[in-house]
Amino acid sequence: MDEGLGAVLIALLSGIGLTGLFLATAALFPRVVDRTRRTADRSPGRSFVVGFVNIFFLGAIGLGFSALADGTGLEFLQLPALLIYSLLVILLGFGLTALSQMTGARLIPDSHPVRQHVLGTWALILGGLTPFIGWFAFFPYLAIVGTGAVLLGTVRARGGQSQTKSSSSDSDQANGDSV
Repeated sequence: MDEGLGAVLIALLSGIGLTGLFLATAALFPRVVDRTRRTADRSPGRSFVVGFVNIFFLGAIGLGFSALADGTGLEFLQLPALLIYSLLVILLGFGLTALSQMTGARLIPDSHPVRQHVLGTWALILGGLTPFIGWFAFFPYLAIVGTGAVLLGTVRARGGQSQTKSSSSDSDQANGDSV
């Protein structure tokens, strides 16, 4: 009986911690989260493919570095693996923050944004805690789509900046101005 109560307490405290983390992430990095949310909303299929490929390959590279470090005894090779896994966790955090925001906005569209975000976070947490479906389908799907949306949103933003710079330099050259 104590094990069940402990598991519920851990889930509750983890949920409170994740809610705070997602709210703080959205407050500190609003452009990244908004860009990721729009990307996940507009193209979830493409986000899934990009997220799946990147999680698979980065995970394999990290696992390779870790195995190489264990096999050769060169412990400094654990550092690239740690950096790769840290990058994946950061991408996952931004992706889940955006997905919780999107979920809350869809559940209660006329409410305050913080209330939407909190409700969206708890909806994702409870969905992910659902036995079997939540563990092996729902949460992995969210993780993959969220990671892919962060990557796609970042690539699109960088592409948009370079297109804006090149189009402004083209118009400057057409006007006779030199850069």
